Amino acid sequence: MSTDGRQQTGSQPTPETVEAAARENGQPAEPARRIVRLAAENVKRLSAVEIEPDGNLVIVGGVNGAGKSSVLDAIMYALAGTRSIPTRPIRTGTDSGRIELDLDGDPPLKVIRRLSPSGGSLEIRNAEGFRASSPQKILDELCGKVAFDPLAFTRKSPRDQADALRELVGLDFAAIDAERKLAFDERTVCNRRAKEKEAAAAQIVVPDGTPEKEVSVAALVEKLKGQRAENAAIERARQEVDDRRRDEGHQQGVVSHRQAAVAELEQKLADARKSLEEETAALRMAKEARKQRQAEVAELVPIDTAATEREITEADAVNRAVRQKDGKAELAAEALKAQVEADAYTEKIRALDAHKAAMLAEAKWPVDGLGFDESGVTLHGLPFDQASSAEQLRVSVAMGLALNPTLRVLLIRDGSLLDADSLRMVAELAADRDGQVWLERVGEGSECSVVIEDGHVKGKDTQPRPEAA
Repeated sequence: MSTDGRQQTGSQPTPETVEAAARENGQPAEPARRIVRLAAENVKRLSAVEIEPDGNLVIVGGVNGAGKSSVLDAIMYALAGTRSIPTRPIRTGTDSGRIELDLDGDPPLKVIRRLSPSGGSLEIRNAEGFRASSPQKILDELCGKVAFDPLAFTRKSPRDQADALRELVGLDFAAIDAERKLAFDERTVCNRRAKEKEAAAAQIVVPDGTPEKEVSVAALVEKLKGQRAENAAIERARQEVDDRRRDEGHQQGVVSHRQAAVAELEQKLADARKSLEEETAALRMAKEARKQRQAEVAELVPIDTAATEREITEADAVNRAVRQKDGKAELAAEALKAQVEADAYTEKIRALDAHKAAMLAEAKWPVDGLGFDESGVTLHGLPFDQASSAEQLRVSVAMGLALNPTLRVLLIRDGSLLDADSLRMVAELAADRDGQVWLERVGEGSECSVVIEDGHVKGKDTQPRPEAA
């Protein structure tokens, strides 16, 4: 569509078709670009300014409140869009603002950002005047990192610095770090368990000579019961002999009574003799039986149970020692198992660290000597915050330019903190990396590329111009 709103015909390239053709040819989506012209009207403290930067370092000077910060803000508003525009970006006393950025490259592009209380609009044109249908999408792809401020990077926490550097070199360690932390935590648990088991095992004292198995107290009790049963049988046999002895005495009385009866009762002699013979025979049999049993009992010897009783008493102590021995061996086995698990996690951690090291070795660093450790970014093996101010600045500027490969533009808002040597270093880095650094600085010294005074470029009367069609 032309500047007057009519649809154009023909084969003239648009920003979208140039981008698509570049992708088809295997080339970057957009060639490297820089700002070749900035025009801003009624943006924050700016009334109307037009700047055509010369060189790789653009130092915007001026006193506090003159509007130099608004120059960098205008660049941000034009490129980064609504995510960077505050609620009141328009100069006080006016009802609209306008920002134009001319970007070099193939093809050159013009970015037009209009600001209004209701939000404003965005337009991108190429050299022939064709307008992009999705301008913010093009800018998002072109300058996703335009807000990178090298000095802001040096003030980040070590963790945030590491995240920025990982994003720059395309390293995502989230999954590896999560897996490594899990392995590290599991190894810690295993090591703790191994030490606890080893300590518990060390507290157990096993007497010398402790057998491998516990003594069966139940078997010893059964043995004692059998011995006591035998002794009870012997005691019953002896009681039987005594009973028979008493029976023998009783029988002897009967015989005597019968003999007296025979003497007194002659008339019953025959019967008495017969009875006597029977009783005498019974007595004789009783004697023989008693003598035989007495002889048998005399050969019986009572079993001494004291030894068995001692064995039972001692078995408890032995069994306690065996249980202690088994417990100690079990604890030692558990400690060994835990140590084996810990060693496995150690190997896993080493493998993860080796994988991470390989990823780091293959990464393309913006500055030689950059790297990571657990605390954050390192430079030549030392923590980044231990590097000199010059080294930190050199790394930060190089990172900023690398983070913006398509639009090599950096915005430094605290340029007053940099001395002459630092300014020279920034300029050399920008030239070496074919980038462009816009730097805000308090003052109007000779080092300033442009000086802002009361919302204008000092020495240049720039008036707001009519709105283009």
